[in-house]
Amino acid sequence: MYSEYILIVCSTHDFLESTQAVQSLHGSGRGAGTLGRDREIKKLNEEIDRLKKKLADSDRLEHQLEEAVTLRQDFESSSSKLKALDKQVKALKLEKEDIHKQLVESLDRLKSQTKELKDAHQQRKLAMQEFSELNERMAELRSQKQRLSRQLRDKEEEMEVVMQKIDAMRQDIRKTEKARKELESQLEDACAEASKERKLREHSESLL
Repeated sequence: MYSEYILIVCSTHDFLESTQAVQSLHGSGRGAGTLGRDREIKKLNEEIDRLKKKLADSDRLEHQLEEAVTLRQDFESSSSKLKALDKQVKALKLEKEDIHKQLVESLDRLKSQTKELKDAHQQRKLAMQEFSELNERMAELRSQKQRLSRQLRDKEEEMEVVMQKIDAMRQDIRKTEKARKELESQLEDACAEASKERKLREHSESLL
């Protein structure tokens, strides 16, 4: 493309020289007007037309070259931008993978913490159930204690009544024993008196 552009520039230079030659021939042919010069002028005019066409082609090619250079620059800029975007895509991909990894780890931790929370809730539920059962057991034991306390008080009261009866019976026994001893003493005295009277009677009878 660049070599064609150089060639067109050279042709343009030839066109300028030919134009100057035609002008020179026109100036010198004003007096002669020969047929050979007319042919030469015609040939030069044809050459001028050909060079004008080349010049137009040169302008078009120059414009195309400029467009190609612009396109190449745009392509290089786009390629540079594409490389930068590719780097950004790779960085975003790595960041996405890192975020996905963090997400998986967070989900695993959440799953583990959820399981731990569920276990803790279950343990708390069991502890509350055990606590409720213990409260019921304690209430039952308190009720049993109160019942046993009442029974104990009743037994103590019964025991006190029995002890009072025993004391009364002991007193009665002591009184009975005292009365028995008194009766025995009286009986002994009576027996001694009777024996004495019997002996006296026997002695009296023997004297008779």
